[in-house]
Amino acid sequence: MQWLWPSACAGCGRVGAGRLCPSCRAVGYGRLPLEVPGLPGTWALGPYEGPLGEVLRAVKARGDDALARELAELFARRLAHATASARFAAIVPAPSTPWTRFRRGFALAAVLAGALGRASGVPVVHALSRRRGAKQSGLDRAGRLANLAGTVRCEEAPAGAVLLVDDVLTTGATADACTRELLGAGATRVWMAVVAVVR
Repeated sequence: MQWLWPSACAGCGRVGAGRLCPSCRAVGYGRLPLEVPGLPGTWALGPYEGPLGEVLRAVKARGDDALARELAELFARRLAHATASARFAAIVPAPSTPWTRFRRGFALAAVLAGALGRASGVPVVHALSRRRGAKQSGLDRAGRLANLAGTVRCEEAPAGAVLLVDDVLTTGATADACTRELLGAGATRVWMAVVAVVR
């Protein structure tokens, strides 16, 4: 049926090249420093302003689980070697609220972490939970930090170095809250991996 209704790339809109065309798949990854206590930096596939942001918005707005899995496989292929070489004790997905998981049908950070865990051989541990609070969108860093206060919990962190996985890094507020919880619960070091970073 592809010839009747050819798919358009979720990143650039190119028709007939699949949900993620070869150009949008041609991403590498880079290391960025972060101004988050206890979290030295993040690996990211690229900027949010561009095809990766378009793909993430399509996944999250429409609850497109097939596209989420395709994006997760790309994420895992790019970062599997670095993840395995860094000898992390565990990969921990950033938590989403139960309402978000129910509404969307999946937790994107968990899908990304699962694919990366399978590709790298590093175990995935769902160590963090988050209760529902006000929306983060539209808030600055201070507002997001205040909004997240008391909503993220970690009862017991994996011992050793942990790779925190999320879909997008905006202000670093979620990374900050998760890192504090992981280090406070027993992790020795936290690094981060995301699909995209907002410039």
